[in-house]
Amino acid sequence: MFVPSTLLRRLYVRKSLKNVDLDGDGAYEAFQFKLKNVLASGTISGKFMLKVDGREVPPEDVEVEFKGEVRKLSEFTPETKLRFSVGEEITFTVKREGGLAPGKHKIEIEARTQEYGRIRFAFEDEVS
Repeated sequence: MFVPSTLLRRLYVRKSLKNVDLDGDGAYEAFQFKLKNVLASGTISGKFMLKVDGREVPPEDVEVEFKGEVRKLSEFTPETKLRFSVGEEITFTVKREGGLAPGKHKIEIEARTQEYGRIRFAFEDEVS
C-alpha cells in the first residue's frame, strides 16, 4: 500500500531538530529530532535508512528512543519489530561531532512497515 510522503511528513515534530550535548562538557556531540504518530498505527519491520543533507548516516551512529528503551538503528532487522501506535513518539539521536551547523537541514527517512510496505519521506527544519 502506497502512503504519500506529503502525508508521512506529518510524523515529524516541528522544531524538534536540535543539537545536543551528550556528556555535559558544553560541546555538541549529536543532534536529535522527534517523530510522533499522528496518522495510523503501524509496525516497523525492517531496516531504517536515514540521510542528512543527502548523505546516508551509518546506522551504528543513530540511537532510537521509544517507550523508555534505547536501541541502535543498526539493530532494526526484519525480525525485530516495533509497533508505533497513534500518539506515540520516537526520538532519534544522531552522533555527529559538533552537531549540525546553524541553518536549514534536510532529513530523509526510509523504513519498511508490515502494514504499508516501504515508507519514505523527508522534512526540512532549522537549527539555530
